[in-house]
Amino acid sequence: MSFAADSKANSDKVADLAEAGDWVQILLPVGGYLGAWAQGDKEGAIQLTKALGAAGVSAHFFKQVAERGRPDATDSRSFPSGHTTAAFAGSEFIRTRYGNAWGIPATLAAAFVGYTRIRANKHFRDDVLAGASNGLMWNWYFTSPYANSMAVRPAAFDDGYGFDVRYEFDGQRLPQPDDGRKPRFRYGVEWGPVTQDTNLFRSPRDVGFPIDLATAETEFDFTSRVSFDYFANRHEWSAYLAPMELIEFDTASVLSEPALFAGTVFVPVPDSDFEARYNFIEARAVYRYRLYDSSRTIVRIGGGASYQQTLLGITQFFGTARNKTVIDSATADVKDIKAIASLRFQHRLTKRLEAELQADGFPGSDRYLNAAMLLNWRAAPGWSMGIGARYIDREVSSDDVYNKLQVGDLVLTVSHDFF
Repeated sequence: MSFAADSKANSDKVADLAEAGDWVQILLPVGGYLGAWAQGDKEGAIQLTKALGAAGVSAHFFKQVAERGRPDATDSRSFPSGHTTAAFAGSEFIRTRYGNAWGIPATLAAAFVGYTRIRANKHFRDDVLAGASNGLMWNWYFTSPYANSMAVRPAAFDDGYGFDVRYEFDGQRLPQPDDGRKPRFRYGVEWGPVTQDTNLFRSPRDVGFPIDLATAETEFDFTSRVSFDYFANRHEWSAYLAPMELIEFDTASVLSEPALFAGTVFVPVPDSDFEARYNFIEARAVYRYRLYDSSRTIVRIGGGASYQQTLLGITQFFGTARNKTVIDSATADVKDIKAIASLRFQHRLTKRLEAELQADGFPGSDRYLNAAMLLNWRAAPGWSMGIGARYIDREVSSDDVYNKLQVGDLVLTVSHDFF
């Protein structure tokens, strides 16, 4: 089979995946309504309508504010993913309202929608992460489990043993604890514009052409991060995912002379353009110990492991970013796992307002610092919102790649506690 035939076959496959994702993101909310109709669950249908409406409005709002260009350069409505928002709003309603037997397959279907949006080059990974979190959060706010049953369970009390009897009423949401109890789990999402102070890249490390993507940046970009925490007395385990992706189209600032990059020599060609696509993806797992805990101040310290991937792809082409004829392309990337130290400092200013300092990283030649200052407001039992700033300073060096990254973010955070 010829290269052209291979390319067309791959393009057709991607188009089929995208079409399947288009349908699934509609079918999941429709499936939620059908489930409510089959159960005679009017309250559930109302809850789904509220969650879908709020998720849709907030997704549209962020699209207007972010104006992030899609990776295929078709428009500037990439952040967050509307398809993924709708899919997870539908799937999480099914899971929360009617249980895991239906909810887990629905969640897998929603994840498939996110995959198709990335595969079709319609969204970056952080667009999809933001869309999924948007759909999840609004369902956790509006949706309650559907049940008409009495639960009887053994229970231990201060003065002996007995049974805990609870009756769950159809469609009635039980309030989250507001009695000072500590949560068991917490899901948090962070959105915000990111600016590059420095993003210097060379490949190979010593002789590659220096590319400073910070000089090519002409406007704010947006990104998202999520975290999941588990609390057990003075112990805390945390998982964190942050896929930051940037794409630039700029001949003069990216490559303007014959240049060696990732084993390929790029030569300026009249009327040609360059695309630079940069990924910095981090996933980390951390343990922290609550070293100090008073009525106003909490200090946690610990450490863990951080997996990081740094990638830069350069493509030289004729035409437009959407319809291009490739002249040459090359990609350089490095993956590593590092041990990190972690610090969390929280100080309560009022009953509902607290200041928080976060710092994670490691010193040395391949240094890394991820730090944030946040002001958190306890909006409702089990819910917190915050604003603040995050700064990332990272330097990585291998035989094939050198990258120095310094970025600053303004961030909005939302977290939900599970008791």
